[in-house]
Amino acid sequence: MGFAASLDRQQQLAMIDLNVRVLTELSLRFVPSLTRHRGGILNVASVASFMPGPGMAVYHATKAYVLSFSEALHRELGGQGVRVTRAVPRPGRDEFMALAGIPDGNYASFLMRSASESRRKVTTD
Repeated sequence: MGFAASLDRQQQLAMIDLNVRVLTELSLRFVPSLTRHRGGILNVASVASFMPGPGMAVYHATKAYVLSFSEALHRELGGQGVRVTRAVPRPGRDEFMALAGIPDGNYASFLMRSASESRRKVTTD
């Protein structure tokens, strides 16, 4: 949490590597097998995918990538029998908030969901 220009650059680049590079690598690496076996890909986006996030610019941008990339793969691979789904969880009451430095009350309470509540509802295509 904080302005992108003042946050640790290496941590932000590591986030990009994980949320963009690794996700892309894993999604594409297994396409031949997924096509043969009519498998699927599940990528985890975020509500942050749908809006810019001042104070969390890199996180929001990487999650927007996850959403866009997954939607494109869904259309590209659907005709080959490969299902591509993106989960879009809401902010949770978990350790992510503390690790990101997000203060309590930063999000409206109707957006918040605990891990056990999230397990009961999964958003899919």
